[in-house]
Amino acid sequence: MERVLLYRRFRLKVANAYKFDGQPPRYVLWFIKRTWRYFRSRIVRCIIGFFKHSEATLGICLEKLVYSPIKKKIDHLSPDTQLFLISRHDFGPLICMIHYAALWEKERGKVAIIILAQEQAFVCSLVKLVCPEATIIDCFLLRNFRTLYRNQEIFSATFQNVYSQVLIENNKAIFLWDNQFSFLKENFFVIGEYVRHFDPVVKFEGKKPKRFTAAYLTFRENYFVRKKYWDDYTDMVVSRPALQPNSIIEKTRKNLIREINVTRPYVVLNLSSIKTTSGNILTDRRRIQYPHRFNGLIDLLIEKGFDVVLQGRKEQPHFKPRKHFFDYAHSKYCTPENDLALYSDALFVVAAKSGPEIFCSLFDIPLLGVNYNENVLMLHNVKYRFFYKHVKGPKGAYLNWKEILRSPLFFEFGVETVHPNSKAYVYEEMSEEELIDSLEEFIPFIHAPRETWLNYSENQQRFRKSLTPLHFDLYACPSVPCDTYLASAKSGA
Repeated sequence: MERVLLYRRFRLKVANAYKFDGQPPRYVLWFIKRTWRYFRSRIVRCIIGFFKHSEATLGICLEKLVYSPIKKKIDHLSPDTQLFLISRHDFGPLICMIHYAALWEKERGKVAIIILAQEQAFVCSLVKLVCPEATIIDCFLLRNFRTLYRNQEIFSATFQNVYSQVLIENNKAIFLWDNQFSFLKENFFVIGEYVRHFDPVVKFEGKKPKRFTAAYLTFRENYFVRKKYWDDYTDMVVSRPALQPNSIIEKTRKNLIREINVTRPYVVLNLSSIKTTSGNILTDRRRIQYPHRFNGLIDLLIEKGFDVVLQGRKEQPHFKPRKHFFDYAHSKYCTPENDLALYSDALFVVAAKSGPEIFCSLFDIPLLGVNYNENVLMLHNVKYRFFYKHVKGPKGAYLNWKEILRSPLFFEFGVETVHPNSKAYVYEEMSEEELIDSLEEFIPFIHAPRETWLNYSENQQRFRKSLTPLHFDLYACPSVPCDTYLASAKSGA
């Protein structure tokens, strides 16, 4: 009690020492922030209005304002520094790019990261945590006038040109994905760098149905990955030692664990279960419609001596409070920094495909993927098992895993369907029994070294032998489905 009183007296003393017209300085700071936001919004409106009348002149001025400071910083780098360019802020590509830069810095030498993404503060905070030694090159204009970035005409005439100019003058800069401008306007025309005639994988066309190969080509044309660097990145993830949490991450994690009162080894749970529909069938298929089926899995984890931490944001379901279960997702502690710290020391993770599970690859955390779709896109984590949603065809029969590996449905991702009759297929979620069975299969591996995870069962070996380079990530990554899935009555073959 004495400590509390002393602390309050100290705060009062500090407040009295810095009074301004009878008020503590926080009111002055609040006024300054509100004033700055007001004038900033008016400045942006003026720029956009003037831009419509003098597009060429203002476009050149804005381009110079953005590019000149970036070029100066690049020119001051040492010749042996590898440039990385981050131009997308969606969570999955962002974490992969930061991870790639961190692995490069650890194994090969110095890196500098150019940030042209919209959410500059958010991206910078994650870069500083994962790559504290990297040189960060960002832009004052993007950092303080984000609204400009959202205007399609201004973006096309300025920031898009800066992105291109950076790559023209620094042709060895690494980026995993081409910049995707489709968020600016619905159906905005985007061209990737894929050319089918240069793709050595297409030679496998004779071994698969033509519809399957056509779906593969559609997927590659819409997935803007640079295959050369993607293969290098995934090879480093699998063959090199994982990153170790630095002192900043460790300190953040300890503070967070103390605040949310986690006392035992903990498991991170992440489920995407927004009940509203988006109007796009592929987006809705990624969501979990029956989160109540995870109650048994949570109880089993607690019985086995684990704490369970629900991570995410508003898309996470509201589970009934219980001892050793912590609803971090709906707490005041949610920040990107805390998310990273939480994953860095988890015993393992149970997650649907939602983005943050990519943190597992950074620190070699075992991952159990549940209710998966988007079969073609997988994490390259060795300590990894997953369970796909069951697929029911138009006639009511289930497709087994062999049929899915030969179907155009295999390549559906994002918001683009490639199967002509995609809406006729129903994706069925895991039952409560399947969730528990897959967990029981997974738990014996959590403390095992990487080599043990590569000792596949007979069904998993059959699955691996059925893959070809046309299966993209699933062919290249070392992970396999759970035996529970491969032997199930609905999806077994």
